[in-house]
Amino acid sequence: MYFFTKLNDSIVGTYALMPLNNEPSFELTKMPVLPNLRGQKIEQHLLVHCIQYAKTNTFDRLLLYSDTKL
Repeated sequence: MYFFTKLNDSIVGTYALMPLNNEPSFELTKMPVLPNLRGQKIEQHLLVHCIQYAKTNTFDRLLLYSDTKL
């Protein structure tokens, strides 16, 4: 599943949810935002939407991996 956010009719950010092993659980895989718009809380709005979507659709789990290089 892919979700997008728009600003002035242009897509400026996105996130993806990947299903985990035939269960109602998903991994948040990517969340890029255009470089010139970073720091404007677009990422925060995407994450809030992701969590609300997971709650509304009663996911058992929402998984997020992190990398120290990122």
